[in-house]
Parts: sequence; structure tokens; C-alpha cells
Amino acid sequence: MKLSFHAAILLWLLLVGASNSASNATQSVDVGEHGLSFDPDTIHVASGGKVEFHFYPGNHSVTQASFDDPCHPMSDTSFFSGFIQSANGESSTVFTLTVNDTKPIWFYCGQIGHCQAGMVGVINPATSGPDTLDAFKKAASNANGDSVPSAFGHYHYQRYVRQYIEQYIKQYVEQYDEQYDEQHK
Repeated sequence: MKLSFHAAILLWLLLVGASNSASNATQSVDVGEHGLSFDPDTIHVASGGKVEFHFYPGNHSVTQASFDDPCHPMSDTSFFSGFIQSANGESSTVFTLTVNDTKPIWFYCGQIGHCQAGMVGVINPATSGPDTLDAFKKAASNANGDSVPSAFGHYHYQRYVRQYIEQYIKQYVEQYDEQYDEQHK
């Protein structure tokens, strides 16, 4: 079958458009929807693409690690979603990551014990060699402790304390109001 010049140009434009749209595609990862897991735990994303992490019941995070040191942040400048809590159903908070190249990006949940339990994943894993998700999970199961980037950890600790204090004050005020109402009936 012989293509006309115009048909060949049109086909070329369609193929180029398809490859450009794939690089900007957004993929989703569910965090904790099926227990201590990322679903999917392995994805392939072109440079310029985005990954949205959707959080489900529990208190989870997405923290970047290196292959050689799972369950620990790669550096204080690596990505960290912060701890995102959901009582039931999907949280309204979505963490979006833009992928800048096709090198492997290893990540884990920084909640205590989650990484060691296998809550890890990878974006753009190597196609060959020893750096596999299974090897990362095995190394994670033997990792000492969990940690989050210190630049973020302090901020999130402060936020947690503030939320706790606000909740305590709210409960105290509600109890006081109830007692006051009972006394002044």
C-alpha cells in the first residue's frame, strides 16, 4: 500500500502528537487503599509526566529514597508529601510529582514500620540489573528505622502538635459549654 504525501504527513503528525501527549500524561498511584501498599508499586513515566498520589485511610506519606538506603530520605531536598491522614475513603489531599527524567525514582511511606512492611515503590525502574523492586523491598525489610527529611519533619511535627492542641481546646470548650448549660437551666 502506497501512502500519499499528505497521508504520510498526517500519520507523522499523529505519531508525534501521541508521543508528546504521553510525556505529559498524569498517572495515579493509590496510597494505602489496599493495606500497606502503593498501587501500582511500579510505573513508567516519560520525562515531563506527572504522578498523582491519592491517599486512603490511615496516615501515610510518599518519601523519596535511594536504592541503596531504603526507608530513609535521599536528602533534605528530596520529595516528601508530608503525612496525609484520612479517616475513611480517599483524602481530598493529592500529592503531585513532576518527573524530570527517566532515571529510577525510589519511594516509600515514612510512617513507622510501613516501609519495612513493604510499602515501597519505584518510578521508571531499570530494565536490567540488580536494582529491582524485589531487591528494594528486601533491603527495606531489613532497614533500621524510618525517617522523613529533617527539613520537613520539624514542620510536620509542629503541625501535628498544633492540631492536637486545637482538638484538645475544642473538646474542652465543648465540655465547658455543656456543663455551663446544665448549671444554668
